[in-house]
Amino acid sequence: MTNEGVSQDVALRLLSHAYRRALLECLDRHDAPVSLADAAADVARKCKGKPAPDISDAEIERINLSLHHSHVPRLSARDAVAYDRDRKTVTLTERGERVIAVHDRVSAD
Repeated sequence: MTNEGVSQDVALRLLSHAYRRALLECLDRHDAPVSLADAAADVARKCKGKPAPDISDAEIERINLSLHHSHVPRLSARDAVAYDRDRKTVTLTERGERVIAVHDRVSAD
């Protein structure tokens, strides 16, 4: 897959799950790679609408597993994120920034 533009249809499919939207937003706030564990905690806070102390470790681990097995691979297959399996870190790509731009456009309407 190239780093060319992303169609609105592809972007909307990638944005169709709350965990993927929250993950992309998390990565957009960081210039450096984010550990999957930290990203899962951030996604939990965003999606559950609770402060960190009110979210159980088990809940964060469920989200971590969901990100690892489902959402990160889907985003990675479309080059929206880069996943370093050895370090267990995720980084937003230029294509991912374009997906966020689509999100911002449709959210503003």
